Amino acid sequence: MLSITRSYGMLHISTADKSQRLVANIAKRAFNANELDVFQYDSTGESDEAQSARMDGIVASLPFGEGTTIFQAPTWNPLEWDEKLLKLIQAYNNKVIIFVHDILALVYESNRYQLPAQIKYYNLADAIIVPTQGMADFLRANGLTVKHVIVQEMWDCLHDIPADMQNRTKPKFNHTINFAGDVNLEKFAFYQDLDLDHLKMKAYCDNKNNLNVHNLELTGYLPEETMLNELRRTGGFGLVWGDEHWRQYMGLNCSYKLSSYLAAGLPVIVPRTCGQADIVAKNNLGMVVDSLDEVNERVQAATPEQYEQWLASVESFAQLIRHGMFTRKAITKALFAIYDQRN
Repeated sequence: MLSITRSYGMLHISTADKSQRLVANIAKRAFNANELDVFQYDSTGESDEAQSARMDGIVASLPFGEGTTIFQAPTWNPLEWDEKLLKLIQAYNNKVIIFVHDILALVYESNRYQLPAQIKYYNLADAIIVPTQGMADFLRANGLTVKHVIVQEMWDCLHDIPADMQNRTKPKFNHTINFAGDVNLEKFAFYQDLDLDHLKMKAYCDNKNNLNVHNLELTGYLPEETMLNELRRTGGFGLVWGDEHWRQYMGLNCSYKLSSYLAAGLPVIVPRTCGQADIVAKNNLGMVVDSLDEVNERVQAATPEQYEQWLASVESFAQLIRHGMFTRKAITKALFAIYDQRN
């Protein structure tokens, strides 16, 4: 029997919630997994008895003495909380696959001191799924000893575009830069370095800071399916970018933005440091660049003929993402790693 944890609660409508829900849904559909709901909450001051009772409720449906649990990490509760829940799952004699979404010790520079404890808890797993080979190498270099390490490679983004609508709604060539992120945040305020005299930027976020910038459009919050349809209708390019720290982290992690653009059918622009830059380049999915100056130059120099070539490549590759193939592949490889005695 396969089970999978999914965090919910304070994460509502965040990317973290979307990605955990995505993996849980694919695991349930493709592997008939049983979902274990994990509530993200403020556990400060909670007694050991109350916390144990809460966790007993989470694992109550686990079969004793058999089965495998995919533990989606982090739960966005404290690290010690995650480790305690994982050990309780193992006490049921369940094998555990940790599916790493984010490593909080790397997301926030102030949390870097937690990295040894984070890796120590990862080492409890029978197998671990990490976003990129770069992340696998980094964790190995910092003490990861788990035998079976599976590389996720990319996020999926389940999105159905009926065959009879694919040509009628095909993205159109223009100089619009789409960004599925909050440009009000300092780490994503790079619109200031785009040539908005000749390009347009469309950001899918609320206008919290009352920005009034020429050729910068903020759409307000849109539900995911609505945003994907709007991306396809808008055309142009999907950009993955951030400040220097964020671009370094993207070298180790998977970008949900990237998969959203591809699922919508848009050619993408990614920094050369992006963990998926090689996939973008080898599959002709758009541009791999070194700077925003290069973005300014190459988007303006792009031709309709070149855009059509990107569109065809994206439409072909996107079938993998729209049908959850990367998640299925990672889970399948992790299960084979655990149970096939040849491994």
